[in-house]
Amino acid sequence: MVLIARCLAPTPNNSYTEMLDRAAAYAEAGADAVWLGLPSAQDYVRAADMIKKPLMTTIGGRNMPATAAAMKAARIAVGNAPSMVNIALGAIDKALAELKTTGQMTAAEKGSLSRETSAKVEQVEELNARSRKYNLPSASAPER
Repeated sequence: MVLIARCLAPTPNNSYTEMLDRAAAYAEAGADAVWLGLPSAQDYVRAADMIKKPLMTTIGGRNMPATAAAMKAARIAVGNAPSMVNIALGAIDKALAELKTTGQMTAAEKGSLSRETSAKVEQVEELNARSRKYNLPSASAPER
C-alpha cells in the first residue's frame, strides 16, 4: 500500500509557501508521496527539495506537459492525466449523438483504434500468455 497525501490547493490566502509547508508536514508524518498542484515546473523542483518524497501531479495541461523529459526536469515521479477521461467521454458523447440522429456511427468510427493498437493497449498478448500458463480461457474474444 502506498499513502499519497493530496495537497492540491493553496491556503485560503493563496500562499503556496504555506501549502508546501503543509505538504512537507504530510511527508514527515509518513506519506509515501505527495500530490501537488503548483503553477510551474520550477515550483515542483523547489517542492522536491523541500519535501524529499516522490511528487505526483496532473500532467498534460498548460503547467505540466505529459513528457518524460518535462516530468524529470520538474522532479515529478507520478503523473495522472484526468483529461483523458473527459476526452474519451467526449468521443462517446459524439458517437451516441450521431447514433441518435442518424442511426449510425460512421463519423465516430473514424476515430476508432486499429485492431493492432487496441491489442497493444489492452495487453492482449501478455494476458493470453498468462492464460495459457494457468490453463485459463484466452483474454481476447473471438469477435475481435
